[in-house]
Amino acid sequence: HRSLVEYYARQRLLTGGSDEWRAFSASLRTALPVTFRAVRLPGREAESNRNWAEGMRLVAALEAEGEPAGTALPWCRGYSLGLSRMQLRDAASRPGTAAAAVQRWLVASNNRLGLIVRQEVVSMLPAVVLGAKPGERVLDLCGAPGSKSSQLLEHIVGATASRSGFLVTNDVSPERAYIIASKLRALGSRGGCFAVCTGGGQTQPGGGDAGVV
Repeated sequence: HRSLVEYYARQRLLTGGSDEWRAFSASLRTALPVTFRAVRLPGREAESNRNWAEGMRLVAALEAEGEPAGTALPWCRGYSLGLSRMQLRDAASRPGTAAAAVQRWLVASNNRLGLIVRQEVVSMLPAVVLGAKPGERVLDLCGAPGSKSSQLLEHIVGATASRSGFLVTNDVSPERAYIIASKLRALGSRGGCFAVCTGGGQTQPGGGDAGVV
């Protein structure tokens, strides 16, 4: 897209000539891998550990069948498959394959069990870097679709099941704010205290212990 090229050219971030521009353009066209992390909430540790072990067993079988190797993300107890969403879907369309088993595990663990979250790596980073602690009050100004907010809430609750912390998460779109609320409700009663708001970031309350944009 010409406008995108013009935008980055004005930023003067790429100064390595045509080779760097070609590498940058190729990166933009590369599909993102399937990434996910384990949900960490008190009272479900044993269940989460068993489910994660089963998922890693299925992933190992997938890679043993010749699919590209993925990457462990130990800093958030996550994993990045060597396949994009479309590649995994195509591989899973063949019955009896390890890819089909991984796809079923991802769907069940995310939608039915609530033990993992499908989330891009770039979205996992803010909560880890912020390092919110149990009991703190945190503001997430751009919370949709809710994966980052759920991760922040896990940090606020912590292993001690703290009920003194609080998350205020916001999105300018009411429809997207509803999606946040649905995702946080899925954490259940152990998920901690939160409020979902909708409006411009400049209208949200100040104070608290930490915040992300």
